[in-house]
Amino acid sequence: MTCNWELFELRVVIYRPPVPPKVGPGDIWFEFFNVSVDLGTLGMGDFQGSNDQCNFRYVFSQLAGLKTIPFRFSEEKIRSDRLNFGNLQAAERNKLKFSAAKLYVHRRDQTDQTSLSTGVGVLLRTISVDFTVPKPNFYVQLSGDTGSVVN
Repeated sequence: MTCNWELFELRVVIYRPPVPPKVGPGDIWFEFFNVSVDLGTLGMGDFQGSNDQCNFRYVFSQLAGLKTIPFRFSEEKIRSDRLNFGNLQAAERNKLKFSAAKLYVHRRDQTDQTSLSTGVGVLLRTISVDFTVPKPNFYVQLSGDTGSVVN
């Protein structure tokens, strides 16, 4: 069975350098909304569950072990996502490191701030942009020195 995506949305935030002792909302450098995670490229199965019960924690624990977050978003996304993508392409070319990245579950019945702080997710520390692909959908793969499941 599949998760009820009317209740959930996957989001990615990337935190600015240098590494702060604790990452918080004020440290967000880039945000990507309603992303899809490319689990197939990692040989992983898709999210499974029913209604509001999904195997997010299980999938995120696998991503944390691999220390990677592969995600994509469509061209129809808001302008800021496309701008952020261009900045990530520059970071890839210049081998820029970011302090952290978090892929997390936003519950549509919660505020953005509540979901960011309490939503289950995977947090990678000291990340780099492995590669970006602009077409047919914007694709980004991030990797980190460490990975952990949060919340």
